[in-house]
Amino acid sequence: MKKMTLALVALLMTTIAMAQINPQAPMQKDPSVRYGKLDNGLTYYIKHNEKPADRAEYYLFTNVGAIQESPAQDGLAHFLEHMALNGTKNLPGKMMLDYFQSIGAEFGRNINASTGVEQTMYMLNNIPTIREGIVDTSLLILHDYSGFVTNDPAEVDKERGVIVEEWRTRRNAQWRMMEQTWGYLYKDSKYATTNIIGTKEGLETFPAEELQAFYQTWYRPDLQAVAIVGDIDVDVIESKLKALFADIPARENATPKTVHKIPENVEPIVGIITDPEARGTDLSLYVKSEPLPMEYRAYGMGYFVNLIQDIINAILRERLTDIARQADAPFLSAEMGFYSVNSVMDAFVIGASTKDGESLKGFDAVVKEFEKAKRFGFTAAELDRVKANMIARAERATANADSRNNADFINGFYGDFFQGWPYMDPAYEEAQLKGYLQILNVDQINSILPQMSFDKNLVFLYNAPEKEGLTHPNEAQILDCFQTALKADIQANVEEEIAKELVDAKKLKGSKVKKSQAGPFNSTVWTLKNGIKIYVRPSDVNKEEVLFSLNVKGGKSLATDEEVASVDDNMLALYNNLSGVSSFPQGTLQKMLSGKIVGVSPTISSVYHGVNASCNPKELETMLQLVYLSVCDARFVEEELAPAMAQLNAVVPNIETQPNFAMQKAFIDAAYNKNPRMELISSDKLTRMSFKHLENFYRRIYSNMAGAEVVITGNVDLETLKPLVEKYIGSLPVSKKALNYIDHN
Repeated sequence: MKKMTLALVALLMTTIAMAQINPQAPMQKDPSVRYGKLDNGLTYYIKHNEKPADRAEYYLFTNVGAIQESPAQDGLAHFLEHMALNGTKNLPGKMMLDYFQSIGAEFGRNINASTGVEQTMYMLNNIPTIREGIVDTSLLILHDYSGFVTNDPAEVDKERGVIVEEWRTRRNAQWRMMEQTWGYLYKDSKYATTNIIGTKEGLETFPAEELQAFYQTWYRPDLQAVAIVGDIDVDVIESKLKALFADIPARENATPKTVHKIPENVEPIVGIITDPEARGTDLSLYVKSEPLPMEYRAYGMGYFVNLIQDIINAILRERLTDIARQADAPFLSAEMGFYSVNSVMDAFVIGASTKDGESLKGFDAVVKEFEKAKRFGFTAAELDRVKANMIARAERATANADSRNNADFINGFYGDFFQGWPYMDPAYEEAQLKGYLQILNVDQINSILPQMSFDKNLVFLYNAPEKEGLTHPNEAQILDCFQTALKADIQANVEEEIAKELVDAKKLKGSKVKKSQAGPFNSTVWTLKNGIKIYVRPSDVNKEEVLFSLNVKGGKSLATDEEVASVDDNMLALYNNLSGVSSFPQGTLQKMLSGKIVGVSPTISSVYHGVNASCNPKELETMLQLVYLSVCDARFVEEELAPAMAQLNAVVPNIETQPNFAMQKAFIDAAYNKNPRMELISSDKLTRMSFKHLENFYRRIYSNMAGAEVVITGNVDLETLKPLVEKYIGSLPVSKKALNYIDHN
């Protein structure tokens, strides 16, 4: 896979001559953020942001995790996270928690921490900034986390039981299978045995001195960053931070961090992992590789390599999604592409989730799709769609730059500090994206996958439930399936013709606004001649968004006894994902909407039904067209919806084996006296569910929009919106009598 990175770099060097980009120059960080590094090595990020006002986020990033533990310290990186909340030099005992509770902050919601294999984060979320004392205390806590956690032996002993209980609750099927997965994926490395929580015996018996030793060794400013975002004065915060953290010296003779490499493997590694409570079957191949070096990531070269991989991933995802929508799909879902696994390992992943007993069939199909892409490449139309979607998202991010919330910045700083990806201003990143996309053509993209080889570093992982009658493939069968698929006779894809128009608007009669009046919350209320009311409230909170909601009384309460099982939330969600509208299957519809920011979903609750939607202001008419089609020309094609029932029939029986399912079902049955209208999904319920019943119900209730109320808010112009509402909402069907919900007690 090193060949792959070299191929990407070579591709870049052959294209830059004609481009207005410089891959050898550093990518510019967001200039609105105050970046710095203290003499002791502490990195900091400070940003003024008033979304929301009078609040701020305070984070301490520590580039240390469970992978730094010695054998005697197993589980102590996580234990230390708990101890930081149990007393520091300046806030002993529970003083910190008591203080924050006094200002309305809560442990868990506002005060928390997280430990991973490689990183640890301490966070103070949504903290008031209305008093200087609160800001000062928040900074003091980060300071104490950084170097002054007490780790009182008495408090350590008190916390042992808490951690052991956390250890106990983690011992579910997912955790058991994950531990086995690490053993195969990270074979012969420390990552294979690093599980974050430790062992019960170790947690109960480790000497408190080991915890303090871990803290003193690894919690030091050269491995830490402070990130503060919110309604604060950047200059004041920077000054306070410099003064406060000055008493933490740079560590002399600091213990260097060991990079625990994951060894290459010549022979394939095959992991067959089963558990009685596993939720499904999947088979994946990981082709291990080294990540792009950190020093490249700050430059255009790193951005370009990441962009190429994102493009390839997006096209592969579109192809696999199209297959999963087929009636005879060989898998329930699939994945294929470049992924970051951890700081020392990337992987190209090829995998399929399937019905129990069909893992080889599904895996074979995904491997063949890889071979198809490798041999025949992608089409120009596929690349154009991905480019259009990327540009649309980038333009939206630029337009919404002033409405970014605090968490958006924190996430960017996380990537900058831990992963080396510069946090860029959205407008600058948009310009860079467009510059790189402009120089890329499909032939260049198609030169990448042929560089891949499968001669080493292969790890196959099979996961499935243990149950009577289910047999599992062995190692030889998995390897044979893979090799056979690589050599299969495969035909290239044929690009389908994509229609350009969703609706022939000339055929719509529409309905004019007969009354306009002032409404609540500074809205304007239009009443159409068909009786539908439209509440419109322009807003500039998000310049790139329009929100739409249509509601009619009725909902699931109108379902007959025969239909009620089929009006299940899971069924409705799958219908929305698979159905498309009118003459357009979902896959075709998504291709038609490439480059457009628009989403429309029919919604059916207990006593209401309707449509929710959102869009970029440029796509206002497209959104209303989709709303119209969702009501008037819903698409129910049995072959397209068959995968939904296949998914439910594959997943639900395995969910029923989960311990919490039985408890949840018992609670629902008792609370609602086994009312069929409040029935939890189950294998028994599946026998009574059908898309035919859902279709009959849907068409019946959506055939009458009398009494409907529509709310539209966002970046809308009333004069532009009015004729579109008259055309599309005015063409919705209405009867003389409006529907109403039925009280079923």
